[in-house]
Amino acid sequence: MPTENKERAREIMNVATALFAQHGYSGVSVRDICSKLDVNCSTISYYFGGKKGLYMGILKAQFEAYENALNTIMSDNPNPREELLALCDRLGEIHAMCPHLSVITSRECCNPRPEYVAALSEHEAKYRGGHLAELVRSCQRQETFNHHLNPSY
Repeated sequence: MPTENKERAREIMNVATALFAQHGYSGVSVRDICSKLDVNCSTISYYFGGKKGLYMGILKAQFEAYENALNTIMSDNPNPREELLALCDRLGEIHAMCPHLSVITSRECCNPRPEYVAALSEHEAKYRGGHLAELVRSCQRQETFNHHLNPSY
């Protein structure tokens, strides 16, 4: 994809991400997105194959930003306890890098769309079904973390 097209796609995703976070998937139309950008409605189909493709692209991008931060923490802290502490220390920074992910996730928890389920499943598969829960379990096994805490929560 030429640079100009990549820039346009990124611009569309940025605007659409904020709109989906604010209004939810059902509360945003292709027309809403295109009017904010002052582009033709066929632009979404051209770049993403439609609203669902755009939403899936947004979800993957948001999870990827989170994963990049998590992977950096994992590589810098081979000890589970240190990794958990670093993750807690940098949680605000991670959310600042992908601020819409938690809002979109909160909206999706009540009635998750298939696109969200697919993107979340792909993300969780990379981390054996939940990296944070596994970190807590590791720390509990090492007796450096409260045994009464349920890692699933």
